[in-house]
Amino acid sequence: MPRNKKGAKAKAITVEPKNPPKKPKVVEEWEAYFKKGDLQDWLRFMGDLGLRQDYSSITKCRKALKNVWVNIHDFLHAVKNNQKPRRFASQHELARYTLDSRKTYPKKNIPQGSPLRRLLAHIHQPSIGEKRLSKQEQQHEYQKQLAHALAIVEKEHRLKGAYTPESDEESLYLSSNGL
Repeated sequence: MPRNKKGAKAKAITVEPKNPPKKPKVVEEWEAYFKKGDLQDWLRFMGDLGLRQDYSSITKCRKALKNVWVNIHDFLHAVKNNQKPRRFASQHELARYTLDSRKTYPKKNIPQGSPLRRLLAHIHQPSIGEKRLSKQEQQHEYQKQLAHALAIVEKEHRLKGAYTPESDEESLYLSSNGL
């Protein structure tokens, strides 16, 4: 410890700001929602996300969050209003929404062990951490989308009473070619 001119030990002085920086409201809301972060808190969180499996550990909960994309602001609002939270299909979709709505969560306020670490999306570079699809997976995905589009066209034609298999192919050809 440093000494003053007379040889006596100097007192340590600590300076604390009069008004420490206040946490953003969303951080306070999250902390109030998630509480201590024990298994019960995790199970409530999983249920509120709509994940209804039997999770026996926090590790299993964390693993289940791998492909869950939610905006934390919207999630907390939905829970508060007893509504189902909006889940996004991909990190890209969530990133676009988050940037457009400016509903971000401050990364520096995410404590170690929080599920927010798992839910954190790379909103400025959403391709980080996402699995790239192989050519075969891309083709399979395209075929699924095409089948879905065909089913929609078929349903529309049936509702109009003008359904024939040929009309489906013609409509799909016209719509896929921008006609």
